[in-house]
Amino acid sequence: MSDVWAPELHIVEDYWWVYFSAAIPEEGERSHRLYVLRGPHSSSDPVEPTSKFVFEGLMRGLPDHWAIDPTVFQINGERYLMYSGWPLDEKEDLKQLLFIGKMLDPATIDPSMGVQLVSSPEYPWEKYKDSGDGPWHEIIEGPQWLEMDTFKGIIYSAGASWTSSYQLGILQYIGGDPLAKSSWAKHKEPFLSNNPSGKGPYGPGHCS
Repeated sequence: MSDVWAPELHIVEDYWWVYFSAAIPEEGERSHRLYVLRGPHSSSDPVEPTSKFVFEGLMRGLPDHWAIDPTVFQINGERYLMYSGWPLDEKEDLKQLLFIGKMLDPATIDPSMGVQLVSSPEYPWEKYKDSGDGPWHEIIEGPQWLEMDTFKGIIYSAGASWTSSYQLGILQYIGGDPLAKSSWAKHKEPFLSNNPSGKGPYGPGHCS
């Protein structure tokens, strides 16, 4: 494995789990998929030297396509996984979308429901054009669940992570089936963006 990205540590069904993405060295960045480690019981301290994590392998039930930045959360007592991936019918790195799947267990997505697209880049601040005749990049990634007061939803990263225009957006859960795109409302303006005066924040993406 190479290019191990965005690991997250969660308690799921009374055990510690790590969700992350990684690539196969011989295949390179295009082979990024989601993987799982199972850790000790949640009553244990996962950072103790005696804590052991077992490699469970690929997250089961996902389509065989490029995927990064997995996160897990609960809505109405049901557990879901959200991640950023290329369009299911494309093999180019110019567009990343947000997908969600319902979890059967800590390492398996319900195959009867599959994964569903819940958000695509649509606003100018979610896109970036390389200089000159370079291509457009349309990127939303790094989803993180936030529940505060009456708000429930996802804070995500948008734009090009290698520039100062990287920023955070809001995808609010407004009720209904979390697998339905209509259950999510994207805010039209970014939540946090770069201060063009140069005093910061500088490229405030990935709010984890």
